[in-house]
Amino acid sequence: MVDCVHSSIRLFMHRNAMFLCERLIAQFPSETDVQLLATCYLHNNQPYAAYHILKGRKLPESRYLFATSCFRMNLLLEAEETLCPVNEPNMEVPSGATGHYLLGVIYRFIIHGAQAEFQPAEQFTQALSLDPLLWSAYEELCI
Repeated sequence: MVDCVHSSIRLFMHRNAMFLCERLIAQFPSETDVQLLATCYLHNNQPYAAYHILKGRKLPESRYLFATSCFRMNLLLEAEETLCPVNEPNMEVPSGATGHYLLGVIYRFIIHGAQAEFQPAEQFTQALSLDPLLWSAYEELCI
């Protein structure tokens, strides 16, 4: 069933992927299947649906997808808090380079006092140190 969902996503049949994934979760509710459904929702431009099924999840991939849905809904502070929890400062940013890239983009839209221009660049630089082929981070540094 998971292969069918991935195939539907590859073929841009997002509604079919959502339907199949909802059936999958009804039978086998696991966090990885919830992540797959959230991915389907995000592909189908339904970040609010992804937001609601991912809220409160703790696995790194779930946190990244939740932050992505927050970003798409313009809930920037919640997206930032998800990627960098204030109460857990030693927690790593989820999804490696792409997580740091997303955090940098979020920082571009949030005003953080005098450090506003430096925090995005630090995140994009960190993203590039983890994945030198992340072209989007190069573009953001140029901007």
